[in-house]
Amino acid sequence: MGVRSENKIIKFLSLPWSEKTLFLESLFYLIFAYIALKLTAWKRILPMIGELKKESAKITNPGNTEVLNEIKVAMKRAHSAVPLGSKCFIMAIGTRLMLNRRKITSTIYIGFKKGNEDFEGHAWIRSEDIILAGGAGRNDYEIIAYYS
Repeated sequence: MGVRSENKIIKFLSLPWSEKTLFLESLFYLIFAYIALKLTAWKRILPMIGELKKESAKITNPGNTEVLNEIKVAMKRAHSAVPLGSKCFIMAIGTRLMLNRRKITSTIYIGFKKGNEDFEGHAWIRSEDIILAGGAGRNDYEIIAYYS
């Protein structure tokens, strides 16, 4: 085991219990989303992630801000811990599952790069006024679908 791996383990062990459990939940949902996307056709996945062309409210609920930020951090940690590559859609689905469990609404956006003939796609998720995953560079993409 390398020094980098040992440092990650030490860092994980030093986290408060609540952050450890959120990390493990994030890890579970990321792996679940990854496997579901590998084994299931897109046409079956998309209806399960929400209602097409429906957005959740962008109004902030002060009672949710802390948990939303905790989920955002946990998902980033889990994503960096597993070798799934830069899979924004997997992160968006994993985050959606965590939010659904807490009965917090969200919207997953799917877009394609503006002016790009290669159809480079991207996905991100927003709950209230917070982008929880996939937010970097989202303004470079034209939204073609969103699900709430």
